[in-house]
Amino acid sequence: MEFYERRLDILRQRKLIWRRGPTTDKPTETHTWGWYYKNGTYQNYVLFKQKNKISTMNMFIWHLRVLWYLNPELNIDEFRSLCRLLADKVNGFVIHSFNETAIAYAVDNVYNGDLDKPPQNTSRKIIFKEYHGLTKQEQARISGKYAKLGTGIGPEDIYEEMLKLNEDKIKITINILANNLKCTKRTIHRNLDDTLRVEKTELNNKLKDEKL
Repeated sequence: MEFYERRLDILRQRKLIWRRGPTTDKPTETHTWGWYYKNGTYQNYVLFKQKNKISTMNMFIWHLRVLWYLNPELNIDEFRSLCRLLADKVNGFVIHSFNETAIAYAVDNVYNGDLDKPPQNTSRKIIFKEYHGLTKQEQARISGKYAKLGTGIGPEDIYEEMLKLNEDKIKITINILANNLKCTKRTIHRNLDDTLRVEKTELNNKLKDEKL
């Protein structure tokens, strides 16, 4: 598979926001490394942090919806132009390019949505600052301090593991997710929302098509 570096300059040149922390939710604790929210917060939007690229239309639309929500000053022509750039694999955001029909569908889907309604998002209890300077082991210790066994796994962790399995050409199942994330199957079911269920099906179907 061809590798293209993600061109974040496309977003910077347009002075767009693609990462934003909570705006009205107040943290329970504030630390030098970040913040802890006892009841969780849905207001933390962070796009393009992970190396994994967008692989399905479902997740492509979600990313567009977040960009539209965080940048309401974009007009429809500017938004459509941005979509075309993000949909071209040479710019490093998607695994494979989406054609004009798919782009038009995505634009209409997002544009006709409610701009005042926040996009579906993962609840986070711990938010690390972008330049926290911690190792992965130190982050894990902090997360373990606040999370009870099994409840530290969230939708974002499941989605990242799903992408890893798909990249390794492994069918995504509840058992494998639970084993890899070292939690119970009940924890996976509890955190597998409708968006993730659709994504799981699409990734498995994509893998099946590749093997034919």
